[in-house]
Amino acid sequence: MTWTFPRPPPVPRLETDVATLFGAHARARPDAAAILAPGRQATTYAVLDDHIRAFAVRLAALGLGRGDRIAVVLPNGPEAAVAFVAIVATAVHCGLNPAYMVDEFRRYLALVRPKAMIVARDGAGAAASVSVELGVPVLALAPVVDGPAGAFTIEGPAVGPPRESRWNRPDDVALILHTSGTTEAQKLVPRTLAATLSRVNVVHYGLSPDDRGLLLMPMFHGLGLMATVGPALSSGGSVICPTGFDGVGFPTLLRDLRPTWLMAVPPILRAILDQAREIRATAPEARLRFVRTGAGRLDSALLHGIESLFHTAVLDSYGLS
Repeated sequence: MTWTFPRPPPVPRLETDVATLFGAHARARPDAAAILAPGRQATTYAVLDDHIRAFAVRLAALGLGRGDRIAVVLPNGPEAAVAFVAIVATAVHCGLNPAYMVDEFRRYLALVRPKAMIVARDGAGAAASVSVELGVPVLALAPVVDGPAGAFTIEGPAVGPPRESRWNRPDDVALILHTSGTTEAQKLVPRTLAATLSRVNVVHYGLSPDDRGLLLMPMFHGLGLMATVGPALSSGGSVICPTGFDGVGFPTLLRDLRPTWLMAVPPILRAILDQAREIRATAPEARLRFVRTGAGRLDSALLHGIESLFHTAVLDSYGLS
């Protein structure tokens, strides 16, 4: 038997910068939610657009801008998501795991060689001590407690003379990921702005402004950055940003914030499936258009269990790289 497959639709190339793209979302749907988090006021596209523009001016005043690598050591949450899109708009985002130990920070910072590091004002831990040792200027991010989800302020010393605020172009490097080094020496993986905002995923999964992605992956990992936040906001939809995965609270999150898709590794999917009874009781109408997984092997029982629970397809991207 010969299998034939339809030709996929062409993927439109990103031909603009973040300010223009998000500005268009803000003009078209100013009051639409862009960033959501449990128990927080939503950040609209109008507010997000203002925040990105103000952040670019703030970075330029501190001597940071296009081509400058900024190490980002932040816990998951709406602030990390807003910082991500704001940094890739005008500089180079280099996410690092907040749980690294001192030796790990030394190794990765020596590899990345950032011009500055952004850390949480409370709980910077090993990152701050290593930055002093290596002479990396530290900028402290503090959430605006009474503000919308993801609003924050940045405090810290200037790292150079003030410069003109300029936006990254589509072919500019905006994100640097790093390999884990499990098979050979760790390597840096640069990604352009166009790749970071992941128009391929927007088209492939048919994402629209009506979609609402659920961020369950770390914000230093490509599956959190490029596979979730980037396409969710590039499409004009919204992204839900909890501070971490809470299996017990997951049914309530489904009911209250109503995601239409999510990206998760198999262990998280297993924890979700373990809550199947509570999900059916608390959020009986929960339906996802699709569930995407990767970064680990997915067994068939787990795949079919999640598909049955949410009446949708589980799309496995493990091993694509």
